[in-house]
Formats: sequence, structure tokens, C-alpha cells
Amino acid sequence: MNQLILAGNISRIQANSAGNHRVTIATDTWQGKEKGSVTQFIQCSALLPSINKTIEKACSKGDYVTVRCEVRNNNYTDKDGNKVYTYDFIVQELTLQGKPSGSKKPEPENAGDDDYADV
Repeated sequence: MNQLILAGNISRIQANSAGNHRVTIATDTWQGKEKGSVTQFIQCSALLPSINKTIEKACSKGDYVTVRCEVRNNNYTDKDGNKVYTYDFIVQELTLQGKPSGSKKPEPENAGDDDYADV
């Protein structure tokens, strides 16, 4: 099974009408002395009822979390007939680590317009 473990701050929480959540995790990647630390925003989808309940009741923007995700390959054909390959990160486990002081992360740009609404 493909797995990815992320640690970072929640920068955005969205929910759809089915009660599933999408959590954007802001993670820092070290790029060396010249570039320093670069923040990446990774969208993870929660499909398990227990994970969605935890997100809804206990998580908020800025919380420091670790998530274990299953990595799924997805592909589709866009409107121009081009084959597009993507990866979906499906949350299997979420652990709330706390709210570290001074670790506010900026909002991701162009987070996507779909059937998810901010919560």
C-alpha cells in the first residue's frame, strides 16, 4: 500500500454536502541555505466517518497535525482531450498535535473551486 505521512499546520478546512472534509496541510520543505524553507500546501481528503468527525469537532485552522494518507493515482481526460494524471491523498489517520505559537501559515493561492465549502 502506498502511504504518505505529513506533518504541518492546517491552513484550510472544507466540507461537502456528503459530510466529507478536505484539509489543506501547510508543510515546510528545506531547500538549502540559499533558498531556505519553502511552504507547500497539500490537499488531503477525509472519507472515513471517524476522521470526518474528528476534523469537524476538534480541528481548526492553524492546528498542528500529522496525517497518514493513502496515495491514489487518478487520471481523466480534460475538455481539450488531454490525458491528465493526478494523485489523491486519502486520510487514513489524523493526530492533533497542538497549536504551536507563532506558526501562522498563509492561505494557499487558488485552492480550487468545486463542491467543497470552507468551514
